[in-house]
Amino acid sequence: MPESSARPADLVAYRTAVGGMTESLTTHRGAVGAALDALRGTRGWSDFLADVPPLDIDLAAAKGRLQLLGTFVGQVGDAFAGVSLGPDGVGRLDDSV
Repeated sequence: MPESSARPADLVAYRTAVGGMTESLTTHRGAVGAALDALRGTRGWSDFLADVPPLDIDLAAAKGRLQLLGTFVGQVGDAFAGVSLGPDGVGRLDDSV
């Protein structure tokens, strides 16, 4: 019989860790953006555009993806926390139900 299993505490811990990562990205995005804005304000910056991608925008996109992933993983952890856990801390659900 197919089943799904998870360690809910680990999934919830992942959600918490992602929260810290996204906060760090937010903090450093301003400094990266300011440095890139300074570069973009210089003459001839467009010649180096391929070498200097818009990392501030990339950081914002990464933050959004991490937040979505952390939310999803945390929701799975919350769902598994509602089932009986085995002695190994793993919750198991019958997928055929």
